[in-house]
Parts: sequence; C-alpha cells; structure tokens
Amino acid sequence: MAATSKAWLGRGVAMALMLAPATAKAQDVRDQIRAQAAGALALLGAATVPNEAASTLSFSGGTETGGARFRGSQFGGGFNPDGSPLYLEGFLGWNSYDPVLLFDKDMVQGEAPTNWRSAALTAGVGWDFPIGAGMVFRPILDVAVGNITVDTPGDGPLEDVTSFLDDGVMATGLGGALMIEGNWMLRNDWEVDATLRHSHMWLQTTNGPLSAFGSAEAITSSAWARLRVPTPWQALRRPMRAVTEVAFASYTGDQAEILDTTWLAQIGIGAEIDLREAKLPWIDAGRLMLRYTRGDQVDGVSFGISADF
Repeated sequence: MAATSKAWLGRGVAMALMLAPATAKAQDVRDQIRAQAAGALALLGAATVPNEAASTLSFSGGTETGGARFRGSQFGGGFNPDGSPLYLEGFLGWNSYDPVLLFDKDMVQGEAPTNWRSAALTAGVGWDFPIGAGMVFRPILDVAVGNITVDTPGDGPLEDVTSFLDDGVMATGLGGALMIEGNWMLRNDWEVDATLRHSHMWLQTTNGPLSAFGSAEAITSSAWARLRVPTPWQALRRPMRAVTEVAFASYTGDQAEILDTTWLAQIGIGAEIDLREAKLPWIDAGRLMLRYTRGDQVDGVSFGISADF
C-alpha cells in the first residue's frame, strides 16, 4: 500500500471504528465515504487470513467505556491429497462488528450505531518440502473473494453517506504464506502438532463507488501447538483423547485496527474422538475445543468444532 493510502486509511479507520467516545471532527461526504471504505476493507482482512485454530470468537473492546463488540468465525482447513506433497487449503470466514459512528454534519454533532458484516472465501495451494523428522516447509499461494455490507439507520443525517453500501461491495484478495509444520508421536501414544506461519494478503475492492479508494493489507504471524493425550474414556463407543492447545498471533496489518490489538494469545482444552472405524467418509477424528483468548485490550472465549481428514 502506498504511503498516501496508509495515511487516509489510518485516519478513516480511527474515525469510523472508534471504540471510545471522542470529539467528532467535521467531515465532508467524501471523507466519510473514505472512512467507510477503509473500515470495510480492514474488517474483511480479519476474515481472509487462514487460521489453524479456526473457531468462533467473540469479545468486546477493553476500553474504559466498554468498547464495541466483535464477533468472528472461520471454518476450514488444509490437507495433502493421497499423502502427496501437494497441499490444499480452504477457509470460509465471516464476522460482525458494532461500533458507533461519530459524525459532524451541517454543524450538528451526533452518533449512529452501525453493524459491519464481512464474509470471505479463501483458497490456497502449496507444496511440502521435508526439512527434518516429521517436519515440512510449505510455501502457499492464497486467493480470496469477499463481500462487505454495513447497516446504519435508514434515514437521518447519514442516509446520503451510507446508502452507497446498501447493495454490498465485492473485494478480492491475493497473497500467500510461509509455513513450517511438524507432527511427532511420543511415548505412550502422546502426539504433538505444531506450526509456524506468516501470512500476507492484499485486498482490493472491485466494483461500485468504493473501487477508487485503494486497498488494505492483512498480515498475520502465528505460532500454534497441540498436544493429544490418550484417556481411558470413550465417546460414541470410540477411544477419546484429551487435547490442549496454545497459540500466539501477531497482527501488523490493517485488521489490527478492528481487533483493537496487535496480538492475541490463546489457550484451549478439549476432547477428540477417533472416528477411523466409524465408516464416516474421509473423517479420521472429530474434535471439540474451548479456548480463552487474550489481547492487548481485549479478551474473550471461543468454541471450536473441527475434524481431521
């Protein structure tokens, strides 16, 4: 993103997605549209970057006034077809964010609740290069397509500013990732999975009046590990393993403005059921996870349902 684009993007997000009340400065219609575009693209970025610990996340900003609420979900995963070095991944992400838009129009100050919604489909292809016992290095190319909508009051002083988003806005993304993944079987059937991943996605609106207002970047660096431990219990007449997870993610792209933090740390506990003998097509195991997430000014809980193929 060019320096000039970053300048107006920062100002736009700060104005449109503010978590605490502040004195609203005068904006003409063009400035407010730019703020809407910047916020929409940043929100979409939070849905496009694949997350190995995909789940549902909900939290409120940690400012003194309580902040605005963010809710996000992502479903997907990756696999190697027929055990080949080829790696394919696909993720569907969607989220909602409810800030209050402060404005100054015709010498009258006011505020209007807004509801931002984004949905994105991300697909990637990569190749595994063995680098050690149980470890691979994996470069990945990702593409994404998404839709952005925003709900504001249907009448009043903001109608002429936000009506251009009534039909939604399409955006596309192109990027990639560098990933190191490991899997190790330990004594007593304990199993460890771990990944390091750096993802970078460039986003651009592709239609409508927003197409002239530049682009946004979603950048995430993450570390994640999972430990599976056998238990004496069964579920659905199948062996069950206890699961613990730890993860850390750093956000240096525009989505950090939405999350109100540049990092998130996560710890989770759950259970996994072996389904290899259950005659379910392609599914080896099913997993339920409860996670606690902490960031710079936010915290929350998430619940995840996933499967191994």
